[in-house]
Amino acid sequence: MKIAAHTPDKLVIKTNSKTGLLVIGILLVVAGGLGMALIRVRPVTFQDLQTPSLFLQQQVDNPATDSEIETVSTNEAGYRIANYVGRLLFIRERPIVALAIISVVVGGVILLGPFWGTKLTFDKSNQQVQLKQPRWFFRAAVERHPFSEVYEVRVERDRSHGKSDRNFGANLVFSHHEGAPLSKNYVHYKTVFPLSESFRYDYQSAEAVVNTIQTFMADAREP
Repeated sequence: MKIAAHTPDKLVIKTNSKTGLLVIGILLVVAGGLGMALIRVRPVTFQDLQTPSLFLQQQVDNPATDSEIETVSTNEAGYRIANYVGRLLFIRERPIVALAIISVVVGGVILLGPFWGTKLTFDKSNQQVQLKQPRWFFRAAVERHPFSEVYEVRVERDRSHGKSDRNFGANLVFSHHEGAPLSKNYVHYKTVFPLSESFRYDYQSAEAVVNTIQTFMADAREP
């Protein structure tokens, strides 16, 4: 998580981005694209599909008898088909081009996936916080909550990692209610939105982000 922008009217925080994975995706697309652009696949000629001379010599040295004609013909046909398919796939630059295509496809899947991170925008003029979470194909799901629903911004520690100094994170807690207060259909609940991808920050870093949000919202609520 990091503070991307901080102005008197807006505070933007970006979190949960898979930076390493996105870099790998970009490298795969670039490498695959260069491979496809620089390597030209030459057309297959008739000579490329000829049966290897070793197999032909074996047929000459070992002529089939009448009882073996059908069996040998079947084996030879299967061998020729396998030879044609194999040569079409693997002669010359085709393996490199195939790898380049796979690289572009895998890199494209990564770049089109929901790995770009979540963007939180605290808007003082509208008195609301906007959560923009990425989806596939560069789409995004957007949620908006008024400042009145922000119950708490807090630093949390992952105690499962013992005494490590980098096991802190930050959470944004929303308070919601449905129905009329004191009525039978009144429901109150809270939802926790993680500001950090995982508990991998030291206490000072997590506290700095939390304090910035708290200060910004305190100023926004002042008349």
